Amino acid sequence: YHKPVYISDHERTQPRNFPDSLNGVMYGNGKFYMFNRKLVQCLDTDIKYRGSPNEDSVFGGMVSNGCGEDNVEYVKEDDRWIWHKEYTNKNKHIDL
Repeated sequence: YHKPVYISDHERTQPRNFPDSLNGVMYGNGKFYMFNRKLVQCLDTDIKYRGSPNEDSVFGGMVSNGCGEDNVEYVKEDDRWIWHKEYTNKNKHIDL
């Protein structure tokens, strides 16, 4: 694929929660996300922000500030294509 691709369950941040560089950016709403090499190559890894936002909104800001929202192909994830795995050992249970 020739442009940056970001696959997730996207939402847009709200201005009242993020008053600076994370204001209004598209981000993966706490769900599994995937992306291609083109996206990684254009991320803004020096992003500056205030407060204590979650990692999803910071990653969305890195995408928006570095790649430019209009240059990114935002694809809605389809949970039917995600392989879920469960693992149990002793008294620990992990649902991935």
